[in-house]
Amino acid sequence: MKLRTTPWDAVGALRRTAKRARILTRGRERAVAKRPKVLTDAIRGEIVSNGSSVATYLYEPIGEPEDVTVVFVHGYTLSAESFFQQVDFLREQWPGVRILLLDLRGHGNSAEVPAAECTIEGAAADVRAAIDILAPDGRIVLVGHSLGGPVSLCVLRRADAALAERISGFVSVSGSLVEMSRRGLARLLDTDAMSGVLKLYRAWPESVFHVRQRFSGLVGPVLSVGFFIRHTPVEHIELHAGLIAKTPTASLAGFAADLRHHSEFEARTRLVGLPGYVIVGENDYVTPVEQSLLLHRHWPGSYYQAAPKAGHMLPLEVPGFVNTAIHRLLEHVTGRGA
Repeated sequence: MKLRTTPWDAVGALRRTAKRARILTRGRERAVAKRPKVLTDAIRGEIVSNGSSVATYLYEPIGEPEDVTVVFVHGYTLSAESFFQQVDFLREQWPGVRILLLDLRGHGNSAEVPAAECTIEGAAADVRAAIDILAPDGRIVLVGHSLGGPVSLCVLRRADAALAERISGFVSVSGSLVEMSRRGLARLLDTDAMSGVLKLYRAWPESVFHVRQRFSGLVGPVLSVGFFIRHTPVEHIELHAGLIAKTPTASLAGFAADLRHHSEFEARTRLVGLPGYVIVGENDYVTPVEQSLLLHRHWPGSYYQAAPKAGHMLPLEVPGFVNTAIHRLLEHVTGRGA
């Protein structure tokens, strides 16, 4: 059923977009300073993956353990903090579950790496290293948002027999199965101005400050249009703005390039018999809805759901929608819902 859109809806959307754009295009220092503090009660640490420091956030089970670890894999320009509402939900509703989050290479509190190392394969290696060190036993449920979707699929595709046996479920949130090419984020960022900025960075990495200023000025308005569609609390947009501002230029350039060409189509064979959810915002202009539909078609055991009038940032925009998918999958994995 097609939802009706009135002129007043359009006016409201434009006002919200303008407000988000103002927040997202603030100066870098101000954006980082205004970012709300979340995940403050996590056990924070760091691991070494391929020679680089990767920040981790761990919540051990409370009470009787469920023998399940939920591993959250965040999106492009984000960090583990973007899942704070899902963590709050699990701590309340599933206290016996271990929760593991990490900042992928070149994001959040993890070390900056060269643009050439900002790849889905590299990020998947970070996730695997975190699992091996901090969640070495029990079942695994992967939750991947945006970039974290193909990263999670890469973890699954590259898993050895022991890890593949442990992975018991997957929630793809606004993820992708094949290369983005000229669709979604790739198309939004594929402007003459953006291409010029990336060429400048590749030719003259020492110009990082000037590239950062130009890139932030271009990315802010783009993300304000594509990431949030529904009314979203200002503090959540502040969090998002701070995370974007903190993301190194090498990460912005490297992952944007890799998303255009990377495909995890081969991972579909590992999805056979695996339970899970494919969820996406009905109005996601960053990762096209077609990507989620394609994943669902090649994943027989998955449930597909589209959040009405929602954009790309489902963990912040419609947290309950994401929480419900995780909850139902955990019920299935643990047998609690039987």
